[in-house]
Amino acid sequence: MFTPDEPDDRVSRVVDLGARICRARYVPKDVHTGPISFFRAYDSALCQTATGGWEEVSTQPPRVRELPGDHVTLVVEPHVDRLARELRAAIAEATQPRRLEGG
Repeated sequence: MFTPDEPDDRVSRVVDLGARICRARYVPKDVHTGPISFFRAYDSALCQTATGGWEEVSTQPPRVRELPGDHVTLVVEPHVDRLARELRAAIAEATQPRRLEGG
């Protein structure tokens, strides 16, 4: 049985395959004009760029939120608490009324 804190090459291969399939098939309908938060795990091997390619689907640069762990350990103790805090902060920011520029 696999546990998140034990290295396992099989998991890396499956995750890599899934990521490649998703990237190959995903085509956004329109460019997003709102803000995007990107939750990036420090030790993730899935992202080839600092923003994971999300700058390509939005007119605004993504807000990168760096988190401890990797793609698997990010969602388990002890890192999941930090992820939850960052998600709450992102939701709060996204639901705040925006100020008009220059006004």
